[in-house]
Amino acid sequence: MCEISGRIIGKTLKRLIMEKRMTQGEISRATKIKRSYVSHIFCGYVSNPRLDTIYKIANSMGMTTTELINEIENHQKK
Repeated sequence: MCEISGRIIGKTLKRLIMEKRMTQGEISRATKIKRSYVSHIFCGYVSNPRLDTIYKIANSMGMTTTELINEIENHQKK
């Protein structure tokens, strides 16, 4: 398993919500995660969000955790 920076996670999430025409507020409401914490993740300030947080975010975007992690890893390889 490789280390993925918070910046890569944030950039990937920003791209995905733009593609899905969602907002951070919608993610926050769907996941019941505080809006400020969602913002910190999307800005790359959180380098290691918990797996249950990744699960909730993926689920709110209609993705599986595996799909989201694959997207993040693929973004890192670029």
